[in-house]
Amino acid sequence: MKSTTRTATSKPTTKAKTKATATDATSAKLEAIESNPALSEKEKFLAQQDANDIRLGNPSATNCAWGKPNIFLTFQHPDKTKVKAWMINCSSGWENYQTSNPVRTMAFTIVLGKHDARRFQLSIMGEHLTAETAKLQFEDIIGISYPKWCISFKGGFSLPMDYCKITELSEPETRDDKFILRTIEEHFQSENKTGKDGWTVGNVSVIEWGKSLKYPDAKGQMETYTITAKTCWEDIETLMMAGGRFVKVSKTFCQRFKKGDALKFRLNAIDAEEMGKKGTGLYRLLI
Repeated sequence: MKSTTRTATSKPTTKAKTKATATDATSAKLEAIESNPALSEKEKFLAQQDANDIRLGNPSATNCAWGKPNIFLTFQHPDKTKVKAWMINCSSGWENYQTSNPVRTMAFTIVLGKHDARRFQLSIMGEHLTAETAKLQFEDIIGISYPKWCISFKGGFSLPMDYCKITELSEPETRDDKFILRTIEEHFQSENKTGKDGWTVGNVSVIEWGKSLKYPDAKGQMETYTITAKTCWEDIETLMMAGGRFVKVSKTFCQRFKKGDALKFRLNAIDAEEMGKKGTGLYRLLI
C-alpha cells in the first residue's frame, strides 16, 4: 500500500491520537495474554480476537457472500493488453482471526469473455493487513494487472498477488454456473461476429477470435495463448485454412510473432519449411 508523507506538527491530530491509543490498547492486550499463563486456550483466543478487533477496527462486518452483483473493472493481460471484465460470485471472510496472524480472504470470479472465466482468491495478511485493507469491499477493486502482478483499488493503492490463488475455469464449470452464463449473456453474447469462436483445426482451438486460442504444451496439457494483434490473426487464419500444410504467409511473419504469447505460440505450434535468410517463407501448423 502506498504511504503518504506528512509534515509533522507540534500537536498530534485527533486521528493520530486515536491510532496511537488503539496501538497502545492492542499492545496492552497482547502483553496481558503473554504474561498470564493461567489463561485457558479459549480465553487466549478471545483475548487475541479482542486485540485484533482493536488493531483492525472491528472488521467482522466486512464478511459477505453473494453472486448476483456485476462489478466492472479493467483487466490487463500478460502482453499488457487491457480489456473490460466483470466481477461476480464474490465472498469474503477471515482465517486465523483468533491468532496473532489473521488473514482476510476475498474470493471472486472474473468473466473476460464467452470462454474465459477465472477464479481469484486473494489473501491479505502480514504487513498488508491494516485497518484500511481489513474493510475493503469488492466495489473498491478497479483493476487487475498480470504484468504488474497486482490488484488495484480505489484511492490509488494496490496489493500484490503473491498470495492470490488463480484458477482458470473449465468449459463445464462455466456452463454450470448460472451467474457466469448471465454475465456472458449480458455483456458478451454479441461478440462472435466473425463466427470463428470455437474454430478447431487439429490441436489448435480458437477460444475467442482476435483474442485467444489454445494449443497443447510439451506435456499435452492445453495452454491458452492471448494474442490481440490483428496482423497475427491474419496469419493464423491462413495457417488454419491450410490445415497443417505448408503455406505462404506475410513477409513480416516472424516480426509479427516476436514477443509475448504470440512468440510462444509460434515456437510451439508453427513450423517453418526452411529456416534462415534463405528460407522459403512457407510455414505450417503442427497439428
